Amino acid sequence: LLLITFPPRLSLFPFFPLYFFSSKNMLKDKIGIVFGVANKRSIAWACAQACYEHGARMAFTYQGERLKENVEKLTAEMEGATVVACD
Repeated sequence: LLLITFPPRLSLFPFFPLYFFSSKNMLKDKIGIVFGVANKRSIAWACAQACYEHGARMAFTYQGERLKENVEKLTAEMEGATVVACD
């Protein structure tokens, strides 16, 4: 299970070279859950897209009906994406 919260902890990233993250299937068979997607310009959405492109199955949470609509529109093209409420 891959847990992504925002703001992300970036303290470990300077220690990994870029080629460490270059494999397109490095997250295959992993499940990621993303909290905090507000719209298509949010950092959470960009990270979720990157994880999906690397093979992860994604789950998203939202707070309130307005954000639910946004998240459902964004995830409509993501195969197997799950959207659930979070209090």
